[in-house]
Amino acid sequence: MGRFDAAFAGRLASHHYRIRTVLALALACPLAVGLLIIPSSAQGSPVVGPRHSAALQPHHAPATDVPWSTVKWAGYSVELPRTFARRSPTNCETDSGSFVIVGTYTALRGCTGLDARNGVTVLLGQGGPAYPPVPDVFGGDISVHGVQVQELIGTDAVPGRVATPTSSFLLALLPGMGIWAYMAAPGSVPANALKEPFDILATLRRSAGSPPAVPAPVSISSFVGSWSAHDASLKITSASNGELSTRGGCLCVDYDTLAFSLLSDHLDAVVTKVRAIGAGGHPMPDPHPDEIVGQRLFFEFVEPHLLMQVTVPNEPRDWSVSFGNPPYWCGAGLAARFGFACGL
Repeated sequence: MGRFDAAFAGRLASHHYRIRTVLALALACPLAVGLLIIPSSAQGSPVVGPRHSAALQPHHAPATDVPWSTVKWAGYSVELPRTFARRSPTNCETDSGSFVIVGTYTALRGCTGLDARNGVTVLLGQGGPAYPPVPDVFGGDISVHGVQVQELIGTDAVPGRVATPTSSFLLALLPGMGIWAYMAAPGSVPANALKEPFDILATLRRSAGSPPAVPAPVSISSFVGSWSAHDASLKITSASNGELSTRGGCLCVDYDTLAFSLLSDHLDAVVTKVRAIGAGGHPMPDPHPDEIVGQRLFFEFVEPHLLMQVTVPNEPRDWSVSFGNPPYWCGAGLAARFGFACGL
């Protein structure tokens, strides 16, 4: 999907929907936007500490009896099975089978909405954020040959909406803004479908010209301010307080009060209050009764003046309904070429 169109606008707005159990209310009011929320469990949210952590299955090194080849980009390299074809971004929306594409932010603009046709698709990007839609549920922080990597995981399996779930997705964010590996694989269960992508990621190494192996700390002043996305706004007023508001077709504005804490290179957040204001400024019942106070998420920079919102799953390894929801927020001073990420 290389153009911002109505379909993309709908997917962009969906990031700011409160995702419901089976999405019943979202389907009843498809334009109602709000914070991405994953159904909670009785155990509550996992503890979030300096650099987030999560329990993941071990990543295995590739089998030694399979020929692999080296692919380099942006100061990094990975090993891929030789069965993977090398493609250009020109026809990436129609390419099938297992293949890899290396490209810049500009070149990869048309390579979105991957559906892993009969194989594993690998995009190795640089010079800007991954184009939406992207997975946005936190999978974990791992160290691969000394390189700190953040994993975002998702699936396009939506109960009741997708007759045959098709693909799972892994977005690996590397140190240094605008450097990432994005992989799609057939299968609706990420733990199973992403075995080969995890194997590929396990071969990651730094090469000449690579950025520092660990992200640099970010000051709170970089986060404070107003941020925009399609029909939504985020106000970060201090190191500890903020509010996310969204407007849509349900004739109300939803407000989520957020409490923040700065943790090195990202801003950790928890939802402390939710409310809805209807016509005439009158309070109204929250149109999303299963809203979760206590939901954790965090914000991090993927470009100067461009934040990515990441949801911390309430249930371990719950990556459902986490693809197709572009989680970007645009701030003042953002380079015009990146405004597409927020639907602006």
